[in-house]
Amino acid sequence: MRWLTALILAVAGVLAVPATANAQADRPHPHRKPWPITITLRTVPALPHVRFSFDGHMLTTDKHGRVSYTRQHNFGKHTLVLLDESIESPQRHFRFARWAGQRDPDQAFRPSVTGLPMRANYTITAAFTVQYPVTASFVDQFGAALDLKKISSVKVKGDDGTVWDMPTTGAMWLKGMTSIYRKSALDVVPVAYSLQSITMNGTNIVDAGVQRFLPSNGPDVTFTAAFHDLTIKAHDALYGTPVGDTAEVTHPDGKVERVRFGPGQVVTLNGLPRGEYKVNVRGAGGIVLAEQFRLSKGKTLDVTVVSRADLATLGLAGLAVAVSLLVIGRTRWPRRFVRLVRGLRRTSREMS
Repeated sequence: MRWLTALILAVAGVLAVPATANAQADRPHPHRKPWPITITLRTVPALPHVRFSFDGHMLTTDKHGRVSYTRQHNFGKHTLVLLDESIESPQRHFRFARWAGQRDPDQAFRPSVTGLPMRANYTITAAFTVQYPVTASFVDQFGAALDLKKISSVKVKGDDGTVWDMPTTGAMWLKGMTSIYRKSALDVVPVAYSLQSITMNGTNIVDAGVQRFLPSNGPDVTFTAAFHDLTIKAHDALYGTPVGDTAEVTHPDGKVERVRFGPGQVVTLNGLPRGEYKVNVRGAGGIVLAEQFRLSKGKTLDVTVVSRADLATLGLAGLAVAVSLLVIGRTRWPRRFVRLVRGLRRTSREMS
């Protein structure tokens, strides 16, 4: 019987081996510390309550824009998903731009990243662009508000070269902060804009690129345009006496405006936008040497008119001789007479 007892004990020992081995495997190795891996997620700029999914586990950033996920070291491939690609508030709009630290450069601009390792601690950054509301106002050089009905378009250009149409009323959302990847790190920098044009009465009334602004500095921006005065008078070519009763002004948009001369045969048009103008004179009773010019500052224009009295004084024969002598340069004529002859030749070509 002793041999039977020994056999039973031997069999029992063999059957008990697997359970003992499993118990040993569940316990930490006596010569090895635990090896947890921590992946830190952060947002730039720091945004609270941004949600991520890491292998299906929901993660939410704290008030510093950070959250971490810890798991034992392994050789698996893991997936990270940004659940909040857009975040909006009354003063800010945030839009996902890119990742940094996600290991695979081909996935830098995707909201979902796959194939992430868990073999060492590292940080992954989600960068957002920041949009701000901007409202523009428009004044002249004296601070007086412009007539918005006369403004047909306003264009601004960002640092990235993109040109935007800005409304004359109401707010427009513009990117004010953007992410830049440099020196293996993400940084958020402000975006500047420059005023390119304000089209009013068919002409651009500002210099492109001179007036700049940062949306991140505040919601209101003021654009200033300069306007100029144009004084018009007309005189007889030979005698210099005032002539005419009405000035005919063609504006840059092609609109024709007729204004009557005041005392001394002079009229002034105030607050004209810069641009190309043409001025003619009516009621002069002769040949008007119309003036075409670019108005870029205050200007006094004295239009020359060849009156009937001028023509009678010169006579057709005398005029022909004068023109011939002027062409061959054999004599010097008074400056006013030279201008007169040149103007007559130009007018003659235009009429033909």
